[in-house]
Amino acid sequence: QSGFGGSLHGSGHRVALNIMADNNRDVALFYNIDSTGYVDSLSIVGNLFTSGSNHSQRLSAGICIFNRGTIYQCVSKLQVGNIGFFGGIACENLGNIISCTNYTNTSYSSVGGICCRGFSCHIVDCKNYGNFKIHGEETGGICGRVCHVAYNNTDVNIIGCTNYGEISSGQSYGEFSSNVGGIIGHCDIDAQTTTAKCKIKNCQNFGTVQADSSIYVGGIVGGEIMGPVSIENCANYGDVTGMYNVGGIAGEYFGNDPLWVIEDEGYTYPTGRIINCYNFGYIQGESAVGGIAGSFASYCGDTLAHCLNIGKVEGSAIC
Repeated sequence: QSGFGGSLHGSGHRVALNIMADNNRDVALFYNIDSTGYVDSLSIVGNLFTSGSNHSQRLSAGICIFNRGTIYQCVSKLQVGNIGFFGGIACENLGNIISCTNYTNTSYSSVGGICCRGFSCHIVDCKNYGNFKIHGEETGGICGRVCHVAYNNTDVNIIGCTNYGEISSGQSYGEFSSNVGGIIGHCDIDAQTTTAKCKIKNCQNFGTVQADSSIYVGGIVGGEIMGPVSIENCANYGDVTGMYNVGGIAGEYFGNDPLWVIEDEGYTYPTGRIINCYNFGYIQGESAVGGIAGSFASYCGDTLAHCLNIGKVEGSAIC
């Protein structure tokens, strides 16, 4: 489906949306922004709601559902309801989002302050002030999940982003969730299908991540961090609480699957690392709790180095 391929210069103006869609509709200003599309200097305010029993599958965002172009210096400040997946700027980002800010508060299955899911994309100098309650998987202050598009060799870069929002538990008794992070909830790069790498660099989290009934919880990245993923020069200042695999920087760093190494003996897999990272927050959980990483598995020579924890930890100081 073709989308917006032109240029929209907002010049600092606001667009007020008041959308109540039926249960078969996704809701945003645009549906698609094509690779040639460019939107800048626009604030989105108002209300985005869906109705009906199928709302758990609906996608919502301030600017667009799918972005393949460039979104620059845009702001989201919305009231949203009855949706399943939300991104403050884009729901799914396959392009560039630069210097954007989210103020929207929400609580749904998968949430990201800037985008819900980022595929082979670039997110640079973005900020989140929105507060989120966890009701499922893949919640992050900047992006719920980042991954690659199979056989697309474009790197994923999350650079210079900051979260100030609070992430808190919204589950009922007995429910649990996974992959919750101050910056990224879940990061997965499949080294078997792409040569792309993921870099998360110069990012900071100031918000509390209170995920009492969650596994894979981190101040920067929640967990199931798989493939060649580098977390560099990042700092966490917020308190982080979870159940299992809880860390000031990363909840669980898995690296490359050991089965791949066995099956493809002799192949040199690209490596990842956690380097030059700092934790100042109070980190607590039931097991696998660390000031830097709750757990760190290096099957292909991944590196954890030059990191510092000065926060109180109910577990080991480093990993």
